[in-house]
Amino acid sequence: NAETSVTHTPSAQPEERQYDSVWDRIRAGYSLPHASNSTVDAQIRFYTSKKKYFYGVMQQAEPYLYFVASEMQANDMPMELALLPFIESSYNPTASSPGNQNVGMWQFGVATGRNFGLKQNNWYDGRRDVVASTDAAIRLLKKLYARFDNDWLLAVAAYNAGDGTIQQAIDKNRRAGKPTDFWSLPLNKTTQGYIPQLIALS
Repeated sequence: NAETSVTHTPSAQPEERQYDSVWDRIRAGYSLPHASNSTVDAQIRFYTSKKKYFYGVMQQAEPYLYFVASEMQANDMPMELALLPFIESSYNPTASSPGNQNVGMWQFGVATGRNFGLKQNNWYDGRRDVVASTDAAIRLLKKLYARFDNDWLLAVAAYNAGDGTIQQAIDKNRRAGKPTDFWSLPLNKTTQGYIPQLIALS
């Protein structure tokens, strides 16, 4: 639930030294199911054709990526999830969606942010706090993972679309006798493209 605490376990120094860079550390912890299809391939072509943009976002992520990767590793999360802020905000802690509905590196809305302990007032917005929002994002992702029977693809899709939307799509397919995995669900174009973006990025 929302009160589930995030474990902060410092990694041992010898373990740190086996990685030449944070990217090696992230790649070593990949554990999402492999997928290769036309949507993923299209996203790979996009990223490889926009190298200037891609490296610009990498530079923007540099102050935060090691921390996020460390938190993912400490909580036994798939390390691909450390790349979600690339998609959500280009790793920009001050990013906001049109109308300021979603804010911060992890793009929390007002209600979801408050539900996960991110204070918001005239002087401080926890959604823009890298440490607080990363903690909240990990707790939210863990909650979604548990709700959707330990399926990370459904959990990540629910992070994008909301758990109610994903549950409705699952129920619709189940009634029709269709598979209920992420790739089989009737979802809007944005959510259908969200997982392929993450896989292509990784």
